[in-house]
Amino acid sequence: MFYGNDRFALTVFQALVKELRDNESGCVSDLEVPADSEMGVVVSFGHFLPHRLLKQFPLGCINVHPSLLPRFRGAAPIQHTILQGDPETGVTVQEVSPKAFDAGRILSQARMPVLPNVNYLALEEALAKEASDLLIRTLRDYDHVREKAREQSEAGVLAPKVTKEMSEARWGEQTALDITRAHRALGYRTPIFSTFRGLRIQLLDMDMDEGQNQTPYTPGTVYWDSDKMDRVKIQCAQGTSIQVRKVRLEGKKDVQVRQWVQGYKMVSGRDMLALVSSNHTV
Repeated sequence: MFYGNDRFALTVFQALVKELRDNESGCVSDLEVPADSEMGVVVSFGHFLPHRLLKQFPLGCINVHPSLLPRFRGAAPIQHTILQGDPETGVTVQEVSPKAFDAGRILSQARMPVLPNVNYLALEEALAKEASDLLIRTLRDYDHVREKAREQSEAGVLAPKVTKEMSEARWGEQTALDITRAHRALGYRTPIFSTFRGLRIQLLDMDMDEGQNQTPYTPGTVYWDSDKMDRVKIQCAQGTSIQVRKVRLEGKKDVQVRQWVQGYKMVSGRDMLALVSSNHTV
């Protein structure tokens, strides 16, 4: 019996079906277990399976989780891997605990590097492939793997759900590294945003300004080099800055920054981006 409800889960499910060469999956409307189900497989399901359900699987119930548990227990391990700048991540196959999420015995793990500047969608795809391969290897040697299962440490790092508010740029608090990590981790869902002359603005294409020099600008200030009008710079905390190439103003279409600058008759070093007010729609 398979439980899952997102793109990551679908990739794992398709690999599992191909491996087992079973008949096509059907849909169920509740959590009842078909009489012939020997094992449960849970991937990105988001719901706690009660003990009464888990005990109906003769071979137990296992979960595939896209992190190296106990690091990043929770709903958003991929996003938090990028937000924290981890150089390595991986996938874990664990037994489903009847007491808590992501707290079961570890059956198997696979490690993989986090590529520089990777974004959420690319890392999700890579982890889904690794998870599919690891699950199949685990099932092929399931009895032996269960004998070698190990308990997780109670100490760990949580990866709670991400919110839209996490995509708001806090220019005076976040460095360019912080903001570009947030862009790569969260931008696929909620682009980094701020306000410009009272309008919400989304920053759609950005990277760090690697060649930056110390400037006198206040965090949030927009400035640029006159010979490089394909990008603008925005001052961040600790003397750092980002480069932005494309934006979307509230109620408008995506535009290159040259159009933004010219359309609003901006002057380098004078306009600033600010926090969204508490009553502004996120």
